[in-house]
Amino acid sequence: MSEQELFSFSIYKEQARLEDGELSAFINAVIGLYGPGLGRSATENWLREADLLDEPPRSTCRDWRSVTIAASALLSDQIDAPEDSQNLLIASINPKTPPTLSSNCSR
Repeated sequence: MSEQELFSFSIYKEQARLEDGELSAFINAVIGLYGPGLGRSATENWLREADLLDEPPRSTCRDWRSVTIAASALLSDQIDAPEDSQNLLIASINPKTPPTLSSNCSR
């Protein structure tokens, strides 16, 4: 195998690892919030959105987070979730943003 082929395989392997991690995190968040019933639909949404990526398959930089965001938007159209659950799903996708939960309690 040539050096260029090894480099190309290395890129593919890293992108596959990143893709698997992003999909797994998304599905785990959906199942944790809404149960396994929506897991299949969420997976199908994610894979459909991944197929729409403009980057070439062996690109060094594929934006898997944008796939998750698009799949989340499709999923939100499919469910009637309370606002707090939607905020938790967004927070699980973007851990840098803390969830904003409403409260009926006054301090």
